[in-house]
Amino acid sequence: MTYSPVFWVAVALVLGMGARGFLQGFSRSLFRLQLLVLALVVSGTLLSPVLSLTKQWFDWPLYFHQLVFGGLMFALAYSGACALMTRYLDRQTPEDDIPVLGWGSRVMGLLVGLLGGAVMAALVAFLAGVKPDFDGAKRPSNLLNNQYSLSDYGYETDAFDTPSESPVSLLINAIVLSPAQGVKLLQQTTVQPEFNALMSSPDARALLDASDIFGLTEDPTFDQLIATAPVQDLWALQRELEVLTDEQLERETAAQLVDAYHRIERVKTHPRVAELLADTPFRRLLQTADLGTLTRDKRVLELGDVIIGARQ
Repeated sequence: MTYSPVFWVAVALVLGMGARGFLQGFSRSLFRLQLLVLALVVSGTLLSPVLSLTKQWFDWPLYFHQLVFGGLMFALAYSGACALMTRYLDRQTPEDDIPVLGWGSRVMGLLVGLLGGAVMAALVAFLAGVKPDFDGAKRPSNLLNNQYSLSDYGYETDAFDTPSESPVSLLINAIVLSPAQGVKLLQQTTVQPEFNALMSSPDARALLDASDIFGLTEDPTFDQLIATAPVQDLWALQRELEVLTDEQLERETAAQLVDAYHRIERVKTHPRVAELLADTPFRRLLQTADLGTLTRDKRVLELGDVIIGARQ
């Protein structure tokens, strides 16, 4: 641990701010700590609207946008506030009437400075610990690595949406925000002539079989599908959840299509599914039972396991 550059940066921050607090006394150190918290709040508040603009200008991974522009806003807010505070306090205290700091004020300033340094060190350590897999975008299969985990279908609030994250989760989250509209748009998408054209295209089917997401985004039948009104409305739902560029949404849509295709193929060929669907009483149960009964039925849960890939 002591050989890590992050460790020494954290130590330097804690000791440096502690020394500043000792030299400047309790009052100024407390002011700086309050300004530090204020700068963090201001940066967090402005981050989302700023990123919505920077994503249109720079085609960077989301992590870079957050790190560069979030860090820049924090640095400007904190340094500017500290400069204003110093100027204000200097005006309030004449040069010939500078008070002598007592040991009590210095010790309290030291403690407050150490606390502020610890906050900064924790922030640096957190950012250093986030390591998105930027190479994942070059490996299409990585976009579907996590498709077999039930947690992919929860409402995600991860601050750093990396390329290796399951692309299906964003669509599911958008549908959770507006269930009726989301399901309706999905149904409308599957009955579009462009969807049937894509599924009947040998080239597109080969790309789906190979899980070649980036190749699929270059296929003309896929371009025709994403230009349809239901897909564009689905994109609008996804944008309500997170700021995404058209290129990112295009890749998300391709990944969702590949994922759905493989799930359908798995269900069609799974022996347990064929066995269950051949059971007439079970088919009748699926058609007549209420949701509560279905969620408690072991056979329904088995089907769910097959669909999400938990049961091979």
